[in-house]
Amino acid sequence: MTEDDDEVNKVIELYNTTVYNVNALNDKLIEEEHKLALSKIKAVESEIKSLFSQINKHFLINVLSSVRSLVNLKEYEKATECIENLSAFLRYSLTLENDSTIRGEIDSITHYLNIQRVRFPDISFEINCDDVVKNTLVPKVLLQPIVENCYTHGFKNKKGYIR
Repeated sequence: MTEDDDEVNKVIELYNTTVYNVNALNDKLIEEEHKLALSKIKAVESEIKSLFSQINKHFLINVLSSVRSLVNLKEYEKATECIENLSAFLRYSLTLENDSTIRGEIDSITHYLNIQRVRFPDISFEINCDDVVKNTLVPKVLLQPIVENCYTHGFKNKKGYIR
């Protein structure tokens, strides 16, 4: 073997080592990207599960039963209003944003209260809020549990007033 052959073999060996290292780095990069993608998928799945857990299944069933009753009674305007309120309420509740404004919260609660008014006509409500705070950011669905608790724990004979 000549000195030139040794040099060529060294170059070939260095080239092969470099290709091996590049391939190993590519494999590692692909594996890391795969782990990151899986992590993002799990985060989105968790977020979706959290959103759906915020919606009380009994509430949905009761609303749909109320709509069916309104249709059976030929009270189509009330049924349409109830469906529109439910649609707006779900649209707000099921968005992926974590924050909202007080105004957004009030709008959502108003839709919820309008839905409940169909089921509980003897419970009325009034919402007052200073305009100064309506654009204040708050965690989304912050006030919803408080209003739900009014219906769950706050009324005897399903009569009352929410302010």
